[in-house]
Amino acid sequence: MLSKIALSTIKHRLKDFIVLFTGLTIAVAIFFMFTTIANNRAFLEANSIIQQITLIFVIGEFLLGFITLIYLTFANNFLLQLRQREYGLLMMYGATKSQVSQLLFRETLILGSLASVVGIFVGMALTAIAGNVLQKLLYLNLPHWQFFNGRGLIVTIVFFAVILTINGIWNVLHLKRTQLNDLLHANQVNEKLPTKMGRYFIFGILGIILMILSFIIMHKIAQMGLMGLILALILNVSGTFLIIRASLILILNVLQKLTGSYKGLRRFTIGQLTFRLSAFDKLLTIVTLMFALALGALSVGRGFQMTVPILASQNSAYTIAIKDPTKQETANIDKLTGVTFKTTYQYKMVNKAKLYLSKAEFSQVNLPVLATNGTMQTQESLKIPKTTYADAKELANKYPSALNQLLVNITANNVNVTANNMGAIDASFLNKTAFAVAKGQSGSITVIRVKDYNANETTLAALVKSQMANHSDFSTDTITGTYPIVQLLRSYMGGIEFMGFFLAIAFLTMLASTLMFKVLSNTAIDKKRYRILSMIGANTSLLKQTNAKEIGVIFGIPMIIGFLDVWFGLPMFKPIMGNVYLGFGFAAVVVVILYVLYYLLTVFLYQKILALKQKHN
Repeated sequence: MLSKIALSTIKHRLKDFIVLFTGLTIAVAIFFMFTTIANNRAFLEANSIIQQITLIFVIGEFLLGFITLIYLTFANNFLLQLRQREYGLLMMYGATKSQVSQLLFRETLILGSLASVVGIFVGMALTAIAGNVLQKLLYLNLPHWQFFNGRGLIVTIVFFAVILTINGIWNVLHLKRTQLNDLLHANQVNEKLPTKMGRYFIFGILGIILMILSFIIMHKIAQMGLMGLILALILNVSGTFLIIRASLILILNVLQKLTGSYKGLRRFTIGQLTFRLSAFDKLLTIVTLMFALALGALSVGRGFQMTVPILASQNSAYTIAIKDPTKQETANIDKLTGVTFKTTYQYKMVNKAKLYLSKAEFSQVNLPVLATNGTMQTQESLKIPKTTYADAKELANKYPSALNQLLVNITANNVNVTANNMGAIDASFLNKTAFAVAKGQSGSITVIRVKDYNANETTLAALVKSQMANHSDFSTDTITGTYPIVQLLRSYMGGIEFMGFFLAIAFLTMLASTLMFKVLSNTAIDKKRYRILSMIGANTSLLKQTNAKEIGVIFGIPMIIGFLDVWFGLPMFKPIMGNVYLGFGFAAVVVVILYVLYYLLTVFLYQKILALKQKHN
C-alpha cells in the first residue's frame, strides 16, 4: 500500500521531482561512464604511456564516488525540503511517524532506482557516442575500447544501491528526530552571519597555505610519485574548502557593512547568499574540484593532440610525399591549407632495381632537410659531384630524414627496400641531358609541407588512403613524412589524448548537473521571497538582475579558483608533455563558453520556475 502511495506521489508531483530525477540520472550516467573505463584494464594499459594509469583511474573512481556521494546528499536534502511540510500535515491527520518514515524511505528508493536504471542506459549511450565520436574527431583507433563491461555495471549498481539505502535510512532517522512543528515550518530558519571574523581570517590564511603547498607538490610530482599526487589532492581540496568558506563569510560581512549595499536590491542578494551559506561552501568546493578536473583534463588532452605533430615534425622535414599523384589526389593536394613547401621531382625506374633522379630538379628546388637542432629548413644546395650510386647513398646518409625517406617512398614497389635498408636502392643523379635520354618507367613524386597539421588531417588521411589503394605494395613503412610518424606517436599517446577529452566531457556534465541542480533546488523557497519583492514594488527587470547576480557569484567562485588550480597544477605533466600549457588556451575557451552557457541556462530555468515574467497582485 505504501509503495502505491509513494508511486502515486511521485507521479502527481512529477514536475517537482523532475529536477531531482534528472540530477540523479546524470550522476549515475557519469559514474557509469568513468567506471566503465576504470574497470577496462586492457584499454588503459594498451593506450597509455603512464605505467600507473590503472591505479590512477582507480583513485579517480574513488574521487568521483566521493563527489557523487556529496551530490546525492544534496539531492537527498532537496527531497526532504520538498516534502517535509507534507509529511508534517500527514502526521496532523493521524499518520504515525513510522508510517511516514516508511513512505519517505520508499519514495527515496523508488526514485533512486528509476534514476539508476535510466542513468545506466544513458551512461552506456553517452559512453558509446562520446567514445566513437572522439576517436573519429581525433583520428584514433584505440584497441580494447568498450562502452560497456560487466564489472563496471556491477560496481555502479552496488555503489548506488548502498548509497540510496544509506540515504533512505538517514531520511528516516532525520524525520523521526524532527518535531512536528519543525516539519510544518521547514526551511524558514536563516543561518546568522557570524560576527567574529578572526577565525575565518585564520581559515583563509590556512587555506591559502594549503593551496600553495599542493602547488609545490604538483611541481615535484615526478620525484614524489603517486603518493605525491594523493597528498597534493588532499591539500588542494582542503585548502579550497577553507578559502571558499572563509572568503564567502568575509566578503559577505564586508559587503553588508558598506553603505552601497543598501542600493537597489543588493541587500537582498547578500541575504540570499547568507541564507544558503553553509550549503554553498561544501557545494562550491566540489564544483571547484570538478571545474579544475574538467579544465585540466581538456588541457592535457588538447596538449597531447597539439604535441604529436610537433614531435613528428622534428623527425621529418616534410609532411607527406605523394607518389605518381592521380587527378583525385592532385585535387586533394590543392585542398591543403597553409602549404609552406610543395614541389614535384621526376624519376625513372628500371626493373624496380635501378633509380634515376634529375640532378637539375634537386638543384633548382632543394629538398627540405632537418637542421641539427631539429628545426625545419631548406638546404641551400644539394652538391652532387658525380652521378654514381654511392653519391646518392652518401647524401641519403647525410640527411636521413629527407632524401632517405623520399627514396623509400619512390621505390616502395621494391619489396626489399625499407627505411633501414638503403643498400637495396641503386639510385643515381643524372644531369638534365642524361636524365632525358635515360630509359625506364617514368614517374613523379610530390613533396608537401603544411604549417598546421591538425587543420589538414582529413585531407592528409584521404591522400594516404588513396596512395595505399593505388599502390598495392605500399604499407606504413613506405608512406613517408610526418603523417606516418604522427600515427606512430598516437599509438603511444592517443590513449591519454582520448582520455583527456573524454574525462573533460564527463566532469563538465557532472559539474553542470551538480551546480545547476543545487541552485534550482532552492526555487521552492525563493518563490515567496521574490513574490514579496514584487508586491512591494520591485519591477521584473530589477528582480531578474538581482537573481542573475546572485547566481553569478555562485558560478564565479569555482571558476576563479579552478583556473588557479589548473595553471599551477599543469607542470606535473611536464615529464611526459614538454610544453604543458600548449592546450591550455583552447581548453580555457571551451570550458568557459560551456560554463557560461550552463550559467545562462540555470538563470533562465530559475527565473522561469520563479515566474518572474508574471505580475503578482
